[in-house]
Amino acid sequence: MTRRDRSRALQSEVVDAAIDAYVHWRDACADTCEAYDGWSSANRADRTLAASAYWAALDREETAANGYAIAMRRLKAECKDGPFGDPCRVANGTRGGRQRKEGSNCALR
Repeated sequence: MTRRDRSRALQSEVVDAAIDAYVHWRDACADTCEAYDGWSSANRADRTLAASAYWAALDREETAANGYAIAMRRLKAECKDGPFGDPCRVANGTRGGRQRKEGSNCALR
């Protein structure tokens, strides 16, 4: 394997990791929205448990967001001069549209 082939393989791996981190973060966002919807619609007896579930979902979303940030910094560092071009353009191209779920207070689905 040539040096250029190794560089391309590494860059491909870094891009794949960034996309995986993005998907993981978006899944965590959706889970947070579901937990928020559960909390906002919970009856009085279940509010404390629903609030705890929401806070836990927020923590998981924050962890996923941090993982995504790390992946994007690595993408920027590894791919800035590579065959994929501008890593910001690549990353923004993976961004999904936001749609509001029927009856949801969350704009992430």
